[in-house]
Amino acid sequence: MSPISVVIPAIKFDQTLRSCLASLVLQKNVTLEVWVIFNPVKPSLDHSEWPSWIQFVESKRGVNCARNFGISKSTSDLVLFLDSDCMLDDPHHIQKLIKFMELHPNTSGVGGGYKVSTDANLATKAYNYLQMDWLRQQIISDDLKAKALIGGHMLLQKSKLPGLRFDENILYGGSEKELFVRLAKSSTKLYLDLELSVMHTSELSQKELLKKAKAQGRGEKYIKSRHKTTKTSSVVYLVKPHFEPEWAKLIEGYERVFSKYSGAGSGKNFSVKKFFYSILEHLNVSQYRGD
Repeated sequence: MSPISVVIPAIKFDQTLRSCLASLVLQKNVTLEVWVIFNPVKPSLDHSEWPSWIQFVESKRGVNCARNFGISKSTSDLVLFLDSDCMLDDPHHIQKLIKFMELHPNTSGVGGGYKVSTDANLATKAYNYLQMDWLRQQIISDDLKAKALIGGHMLLQKSKLPGLRFDENILYGGSEKELFVRLAKSSTKLYLDLELSVMHTSELSQKELLKKAKAQGRGEKYIKSRHKTTKTSSVVYLVKPHFEPEWAKLIEGYERVFSKYSGAGSGKNFSVKKFFYSILEHLNVSQYRGD
């Protein structure tokens, strides 16, 4: 088997990136080449600490610039896009992704989900819940065929995606969604297996959660204008979350900021949701512990 190319956009070399790389070193039954793409500047680091198949380079600013540069450097037909704050806690994770693609030989890509520690703070759990519920909404058939994957955890096959390239104008959130809007116009087949989850190791503050909402809202607005669509994504719940104090405020805050910057509207449904949340909060349900 030829090496699987792993592309990891990064801004700095921190503990989350270190954990990510350490988990790749422990992967079994696969041969890897890893491209850590710092954007825009590669920090000073000790290359001898890592095996030679992990390469550190730099690209222009922006996660999509880094992804495109990683594609150009990759030598494998299979490219795994992984965020720098993700850790593979299963040593057979990449092997399982590849086997999934082998079971679906018509696929152009397969992805998985995220999970967080039970000790993660509330903002981190809330954001993970939002991401996972958005992912569930991408599944369109019983065999796990999907409309889109999540950029920080997806394995794509270049030969089945001619001209694979991410939109470098997107410097904010939802950076990979524009690619899947384009792919939806073709016969591309994607699959999503939420049992193949990676551990999200970074934590968000409430301020950072709202910053994510702003960035992703701006990305949504750009995609809408870029493709002349009238439909704007909104937050829809497929799985009822477990509520604890302050959870409703976090979810509402995220939705309000996302709606403002995506142009989805003024959020007229918030009063209804607030009433719904207030009922759930009094049910004294257990703490949310991830998927």
